[in-house]
Amino acid sequence: MYNSLLKLTPPPELTIVPELAKSWEVLDAGKTYVFHLEEGVTFHDGTEFDAQVAKWNIDRILDPDVKAWVRPFYEEIDQVEVVDQYTCVFRAKVATDSGRNLPPIPVEGCH
Repeated sequence: MYNSLLKLTPPPELTIVPELAKSWEVLDAGKTYVFHLEEGVTFHDGTEFDAQVAKWNIDRILDPDVKAWVRPFYEEIDQVEVVDQYTCVFRAKVATDSGRNLPPIPVEGCH
C-alpha cells in the first residue's frame, strides 16, 4: 500500500486534500509548491518518512532508466529540493494551474 502527499476526495467533489503533507503552499503562480510534511510517520519497518524520502521518490519516478509507468504524470516537475526534515519544495517547469492539476505524489521507502 502506498500513501501520497496529497489525495483526491471521492466524486463528485474531487477536492485535493492533504495525506502525508499536512499543508502546502502554491507560489509563483503555480510554479512552486512548498510541502510541509506530517511528522512521526513511519514505514512498516520503522523507517521514518521525511522530506528526503519524498524527494527520493520523485527523483526515482523521473529517472528514465527506472521506466516508472507513472512518469508521464510527473514530467512537469523540474526539481525537488529538501528545505529541512519536514519541508520540501517542488518546482514545476511551467505553472500548473495553482495546484488543481497536481498529481498525487506516491511515497514508498527508499532503503
